[in-house]
Amino acid sequence: NGASYIRCQATSVLLHYALIASLTWMFCEAVQLYRSFVTVFPSTASPYTLAARFAVVGWGVPLVTVVACASSSPESYVTDYVCWIVAGTQILTSGVIAPIAILTGLSTLLWLRVMWALYVHHAHSGPGQQRGARLLRASMSL
Repeated sequence: NGASYIRCQATSVLLHYALIASLTWMFCEAVQLYRSFVTVFPSTASPYTLAARFAVVGWGVPLVTVVACASSSPESYVTDYVCWIVAGTQILTSGVIAPIAILTGLSTLLWLRVMWALYVHHAHSGPGQQRGARLLRASMSL
């Protein structure tokens, strides 16, 4: 059925966009944490400009990725049993797995850098030097 095929394809594209957008926003949040805790010199940009930049990255990068994938291989978005990207296709590798790995890896690196900055700051803050270690252990449990 043609209408069912189009609905399934649209659902797959929207799911793909939602997945990549959520990870991109996670990366934007990691950048914001890094800017808040690690960066020494404050930005000269206004908060509204920074919010606009994050919005462009958070919504725009996934949009470009999904549009490129969907336009290059629209048939890859429909399987016989589920409305998702066909397994074993280039779209799954380059449009889903690679962005997940890159965004998660970069976000993790930024988070580790923030945790290190917090640890160093609290470890050298006078009495209660064990507080930094406790803070780091507590954040790792999250």
